[in-house]
Amino acid sequence: MVRIDGSYGEGGGQILRTALALAVHCRRAVEVEKIRAGRKEPGLRPQHLTSILALAGVSQGKLEGAQPGSQRNSFSPGPVKSGRYSFDVSRQTRSAGSVSLVLQSLLPPLFFAPQAAQIEIKGGTHVPFSPPVHYLQLVFAPVIAGMGFRVAIDLKRWGIYPEGGGEISARIEPKTRLQPLQAAKKEDIRAVSGISVAMNLSLAVAERQKRAAEEMLAANGFRAEIETAEVPAPTGANSRGSFVLLRPVISKGAGGFSALGEKGKPAEEVGEEAARELIAFARAPGAFDPRLADQVLLYACLVPRPSEFTTTGVTEHLLTSAWVLRQFLPARITIDGEKGSPGKVTVAPG
Repeated sequence: MVRIDGSYGEGGGQILRTALALAVHCRRAVEVEKIRAGRKEPGLRPQHLTSILALAGVSQGKLEGAQPGSQRNSFSPGPVKSGRYSFDVSRQTRSAGSVSLVLQSLLPPLFFAPQAAQIEIKGGTHVPFSPPVHYLQLVFAPVIAGMGFRVAIDLKRWGIYPEGGGEISARIEPKTRLQPLQAAKKEDIRAVSGISVAMNLSLAVAERQKRAAEEMLAANGFRAEIETAEVPAPTGANSRGSFVLLRPVISKGAGGFSALGEKGKPAEEVGEEAARELIAFARAPGAFDPRLADQVLLYACLVPRPSEFTTTGVTEHLLTSAWVLRQFLPARITIDGEKGSPGKVTVAPG
């Protein structure tokens, strides 16, 4: 059995999700202790609980400690079974828990299943501290598709924080011929694409977000095309919210930068927040934004040939992911660069 200290490094739910996904992939029992021990609300939250129940469901696994607030979990997976599955983060408690994090937990084992799987997940689609669904669709999925891992993600219903209530579906194809990841640097960024939406608010809110982002980008030498839209709130919900996502139009390198509206936060501030992050990415060396580097590391470890990529920022998330991966896989991971600074990641198969 692999034993994982859930308080290591970044100390968040990422450790649990990655460990259990790898346990299914490797068919190894795992025990995770001190889950989110340093957090304001330690232990399992709804999205973490949904993730481990989902992994148990697709692998016919046996769980202990799968209760809200639990700081210890043990899991013995069985063989992965393809098929149709449905999961609901809010079933555990009313929550805008992230559907993206649940999906990312399921992807590694299901890519190695014998047949395609169809997954539906209900919950928060655009929430803080989680990749929004549009990031998975437009940034993450295209990068791993080039490695032989294909997932098609459909946003069926928006569920913006704090109420959630959204829904996605995803079709996960069995892996094809696996290719190493090679992304040494990004090309110069000249153009930016994006979306700006308002849910249960006037379209004027989305337009203000767009205008603020475009003005900041133009002042820094970027031309932007940002679409605006009003999107409906989930049926029966009175929630309001707004969202912006910007991404560079480049063929070498990748990144996505988003911001959420909230009560008391001017629409202009939302647009500028996303634009500011994109500008910082454009000016820093590195092919991938820091979140993407963290997310693709696992897949680089599953490819039988060496991978190498750079990032504009080495994060605690990246370092923690590398530590968890080393507990399960023989791949040799080298991360050159100081935390908070640009870095290079090299992965050699074991």
